[in-house]
Amino acid sequence: MTTTGSGIILGDPVPWFGVPEAINGKIVRAEFHYSGGRPDRLFADDAATRRAGRTAKPPRRSHFRVTAANIPDNIVRLRLPRGAAHQQKGDAAMDLGMTGKTALVTGGSAGIGKAITRVLAREGVDVAICARRKEPLEQTAAEIARQTNRKIVPIVADLTKPEDAENFVKQAHAALGRIDILVNNAGSSPGGVLDHLSEADWAQSLQLKFMGYVRCLKHVLPIMQKQKKGRVVNLIGNDGVKYSYWEIAPGAANAAGQNLTKSLCSQYGKDNISFVAVNPGPVRTERWTGLVKAMARDMKLSYEEADQLAPKSIPLGRIAEVDEVANLVAYLASDLAFFVNGTMIEIDGGQDKVLMDRMRDR
Repeated sequence: MTTTGSGIILGDPVPWFGVPEAINGKIVRAEFHYSGGRPDRLFADDAATRRAGRTAKPPRRSHFRVTAANIPDNIVRLRLPRGAAHQQKGDAAMDLGMTGKTALVTGGSAGIGKAITRVLAREGVDVAICARRKEPLEQTAAEIARQTNRKIVPIVADLTKPEDAENFVKQAHAALGRIDILVNNAGSSPGGVLDHLSEADWAQSLQLKFMGYVRCLKHVLPIMQKQKKGRVVNLIGNDGVKYSYWEIAPGAANAAGQNLTKSLCSQYGKDNISFVAVNPGPVRTERWTGLVKAMARDMKLSYEEADQLAPKSIPLGRIAEVDEVANLVAYLASDLAFFVNGTMIEIDGGQDKVLMDRMRDR
């Protein structure tokens, strides 16, 4: 968490930004960064701190930076300088009332899954994440735990394997004690026209993007039934409802996931478990460059031309950022949106995929 502002006088208390643990005594470390690079740490709400705040004299334009740390339990509020309520982009918590909840996020080591994990943790949620590669998974877990002071449990799993999906849910449940939220996010589908899609491409699309979701649900839902409550957010994609001939494999897997989400809400409503699907359009993740290259190959376009197809099909003129998707998912995972059930929400800037196909055809 980072907060910036100017001035040195300790002002009125401001809302917590992403550190709900503060109320339990795990606060933040505040630093004035001098122009010469020498920081002074300020710990708030005791007389010594207030005196230190008034005697420290950084230049007027010094930046006030806050980073996670453990501080004595008797410190229960942080006072920031007046004007310090400005948040750097993506850093502010929304205060969704989620402190103490638990969540599972599949595909949590990078991209949208990593962003979702960070936002949930900032909201006070302990999270178990899975991915196939151990090193980036553990790095992500350590990074987010350090930033948010929440419990982030990394569990290596390949969700194309039924035994891995079962093991992920069992280990996560044991580590967290309960499962309040499941965010199905793992998996990608290869883009391409029918001529370029192999049997393996179709199998990959359905195995991970659809069956991976099914496998996790099979093991999570009985736990939620015993708890008498649960929330499922399925990250799917707008390809299932906005058709494009270059995205027929993702479209098939997404349509299956969307049908699954809507169907299960009817079965599990009596158990107080609700479901919602989120359908992102193009999102700037680590995979975006590879998708553009594949599109350029199939459409016989330059990379630059292919890179403009998606933005030109969106009225807002750009693709989404991962934090925009993550913020929506966090809200939908909260009790504030629990009654949003058996439906789908697009987050694609109003994309018209027909425009992409027409521009390719030119």
